[in-house]
Amino acid sequence: TPTTVMSNNHVVDHNPELVVNKRFPATVLATDSLRDIALLSVTFVDPEPIPVRVSDQPPRLADDVYVIGHPIGRNLTVSKGIVSALTSDDYDDRQYIQTDAAISPGSSGGPVVDKCGRVVGMATQTLRGAENVGYAITWSQLSLRMDQMLKAIESSTREERELTYPSEQTEVVAKYYSTLGAGDLQAAYDFYSTARKARLPFDSWAKGLGKTVFIRLVDVRPGERTNMVKVHFYSTEEVEGGTWEWRTGEFEGTWTLTREGGLWKMNESNIKDITRPADSR
Repeated sequence: TPTTVMSNNHVVDHNPELVVNKRFPATVLATDSLRDIALLSVTFVDPEPIPVRVSDQPPRLADDVYVIGHPIGRNLTVSKGIVSALTSDDYDDRQYIQTDAAISPGSSGGPVVDKCGRVVGMATQTLRGAENVGYAITWSQLSLRMDQMLKAIESSTREERELTYPSEQTEVVAKYYSTLGAGDLQAAYDFYSTARKARLPFDSWAKGLGKTVFIRLVDVRPGERTNMVKVHFYSTEEVEGGTWEWRTGEFEGTWTLTREGGLWKMNESNIKDITRPADSR
């Protein structure tokens, strides 16, 4: 029978072929792009997966934690660190564990466990431009959202679960934000047109994202013209001053695309900050 597996949304988003352990095909059941959570259905043959134990209590500052994953697709590794901070944002209900344990590409979606082997969170990503600063979604957040997603799956139709993007242009823009949110700046930059790259060199563009921790696309749809796409997303940045506080902004606007070599490329943007004032939240 299929087993439900949890991972990061940015790991599975727009990936046409999902395989667990290079052997077992997986199907996406549900995703939450804002919290970067995905639920997969996997049919394991041999060996059967071992259910994980979870901690009833959140970790405390300076507790030892261990990140388990496959960095850059290699063999399973375990990285040790401590809980540096328990971080939340005043814009929504997301909570994160900050740790100095190494979270490399390939570790995203892997468990973060305490010294007793109990899951306390799920690794999601690192802070761009900083060493030994990684983040994990807390188990309390994962558990709550997982229950909500499973209930939604039970009440949804097959057509709703298999909803795809309405156009090639919207899919290109969605992939851009997914790639950017995963921290792969070079791959995200390659979604730009030649003209945009000429106007905005990679180093300058990447430097402007130095304090960005998370980017989550919540809506993408066709615009008024064939080459226009409307977007709505959140961007979370580290607050200046070294206090490990975050500030989340809400943005919406449009992208204009152009064709290059038979592919749609992102050329012009008109994005506005629509963040609500703190006193109206």
